[in-house]
Parts: sequence; C-alpha cells; structure tokens
Amino acid sequence: MKTKASMQSSSRQNIASMFIALGIVVFLSGLIINPWVGKLYRSNMINYHDVMLSYFIWAIVISILIVGTSLIFRSGRSKKIENITVLFMTCIIALSDRLLLAKQ
Repeated sequence: MKTKASMQSSSRQNIASMFIALGIVVFLSGLIINPWVGKLYRSNMINYHDVMLSYFIWAIVISILIVGTSLIFRSGRSKKIENITVLFMTCIIALSDRLLLAKQ
C-alpha cells in the first residue's frame, strides 16, 4: 500500500514530466517559427521577421526555464520551488501572444 509521501512524490513526478514535455514542445515550436525557416514558407518575410525573431528567442529561453524548473520541481520538496515553477509556467501566456502575431 502506498503511503501519502510516496503518492505525493509520484504525482510530483507526473506533473514535472508533463511540464518537461511542454517545454520540449515550446522548444520545437521555436525551431519551426523563426525568421530563417520562415523564408521557406512566407513570401513577405519583411513584415514578419521581427515578430518571428522575438518568438524564437522567447521560445528557446522559456523552454529552457520550463525544463530546468521542472527537473528541480521533480526532486524538490520546497514550496518555493513550486512557486517558481508556476511563475515560469505563466510565461507561456506571453509566449502565446508572440505565437499569434507570428502566425498571422
């Protein structure tokens, strides 16, 4: 029978794994949506270059932070780590704004 501590540890690892997967998806989206690859599928790249470049930079930085904090969250026992992880996860909201501008 599982104890309460082992169940919390298991759920912490599951949540961290989901955020690691999310960080990898954000990283891959940054590799796809950038001005260099955008030249292959955009005819008027001048209008989108700045937005795509800023999305690329933010996506790479945020994905590294998401994966890093998720790895720390997976092994951490501190409430501060949980709060920092939630803070970085909310950065995805700012990133989604850049994505919408880059996709138009």
